[in-house]
Amino acid sequence: MTIEQAGDRLVVDWFIFIWSFMSNAQVVGAYEAKTRFSELLEQVEQGQEITITRHGNPVARMLPIRPASTVESRRAAIAAMKQLGGRNRLNGLTVKDLLAEGRK
Repeated sequence: MTIEQAGDRLVVDWFIFIWSFMSNAQVVGAYEAKTRFSELLEQVEQGQEITITRHGNPVARMLPIRPASTVESRRAAIAAMKQLGGRNRLNGLTVKDLLAEGRK
């Protein structure tokens, strides 16, 4: 392994450590994932994210499936967007005026 490769490996390892700490994700090696698959699957069902690595490099993520949206949830989202849009007015300006102002 060259010094450059070792440096790259250190950056990857550091990134995995920081990412797993910040995102509350668990990081496991491929062998451990194979050995503990059922246990990891239960954790994913409870909302945990798991990153699987091979030789320290992330190769896969186990994520919980989000429930499918319903017609009612989509309608509620559209209504919320319309309500938000109704509060924002241009006060006589046109979009063309705003674009021209932004280009100055």
